[in-house]
Amino acid sequence: MNKHFLMLLISITLYVGYTTDLEQKVKQLSNQLMLINVKIYQNNQLLKYKEKILKQIKEKLKIAKTNEKKMFSAKINDSIALGKIQGFTKEIAKKTGVEVVVSNWGEPVSKGKYKKLPVSFTIRAYPQQLTLFFDQLYSYDKFLKIDTLTIGKFRKEKLVLSFTIAGYKLEKKN
Repeated sequence: MNKHFLMLLISITLYVGYTTDLEQKVKQLSNQLMLINVKIYQNNQLLKYKEKILKQIKEKLKIAKTNEKKMFSAKINDSIALGKIQGFTKEIAKKTGVEVVVSNWGEPVSKGKYKKLPVSFTIRAYPQQLTLFFDQLYSYDKFLKIDTLTIGKFRKEKLVLSFTIAGYKLEKKN
């Protein structure tokens, strides 16, 4: 009986040792699985962030393309572009009853990917005419910016404005 008892005791000891080893291995594997799940979650978050950034880049490129369409082509001569800005502004002035006193081209200025094309004006008009003038000025199919503006009084209610309108032209790619 002692032999059987001893065998039973050894078997139980081996079984307990074996199950303890199994429990430790299961805990290790569970911890590894938990770490893998954390990594998967982090990777999914990075993928979502990547998609968000790619979407923003596409939107910015779309805006850039739209802005490029609002600039004069690099192929057009500076003088022609300046003449178009000046001619359009004078046409709007005539339509709105604004008197153009002086109109001069400025020197084109390179700004990296584009060139700034300034045209200066001095005009006389009543306030109501100015509202129409500036509203219609911004209907131009090219981007125009008023860089400088000074306002003075002429006669009665008429105002004198001096300003520079800048159009933009894409630079030639090297």
